[in-house]
Amino acid sequence: MKRFFCLTIVLLSAIGIFGQEEGKTIEKSEFDAALRNRFLKFAGQSYRQTTSAVQIPIETYKNKISWKSVIEFTASPASRLLYEFDSPSIKTRTETIRIDGKTYVRKDGGEWTLKSPESGKSNAAERKFIIAGEETEYKSLGAQVLDKLNTAVYAKIEKKRLNYEKDKIEIFSSVAIKYWLDEDGGIIKEETVTENRIKSERNPSGSVFRSLQTTIWEFDPNIKIEAPIVAKQF
Repeated sequence: MKRFFCLTIVLLSAIGIFGQEEGKTIEKSEFDAALRNRFLKFAGQSYRQTTSAVQIPIETYKNKISWKSVIEFTASPASRLLYEFDSPSIKTRTETIRIDGKTYVRKDGGEWTLKSPESGKSNAAERKFIIAGEETEYKSLGAQVLDKLNTAVYAKIEKKRLNYEKDKIEIFSSVAIKYWLDEDGGIIKEETVTENRIKSERNPSGSVFRSLQTTIWEFDPNIKIEAPIVAKQF
């Protein structure tokens, strides 16, 4: 319980601080130019991308949901993904390895299976929505020191109103993304604060959800990825 309230305070503090960032409003062209090559430094390198997130219905403070993913890449290329999801009703752990054109999957510490190319296709009907309103703002937040590194910080704030006509659902979405770039324009950290108000016929006043997602990137020349021993193919 104590950990839950600590996470709540951290989340709401981050949203409050992020919403108050002033900085300098810039044109989209300047923003795009600053971020265009942020992943270039990882080409042909071994590195790790770690993302952690927490989502809380802020009006009730119940049903905390959190998830974490760690993706490792080698220069070969090959990749290994660890994804963990935690909610009051569901706790899952999935590992995925992609190497030599093949994909291997293991769930909740079970046996490795080889995934066939067709198994990744979804037959679920795509939910269509209409963007009823949209606006985007771009900002330069200046120079900051992050873990003893000099960085340039940029932000993008998107606001949308979405209509799902078939289900008569309306979503008011606000997404604020903050980027920390090194002196060469490479990405070091990314932070995303999302707030969604979802309205429906059953709930005309709407439910509000907020989430905080943080991603960091780091080089690691010691990453090694090998194909696992497979129990079966699906």
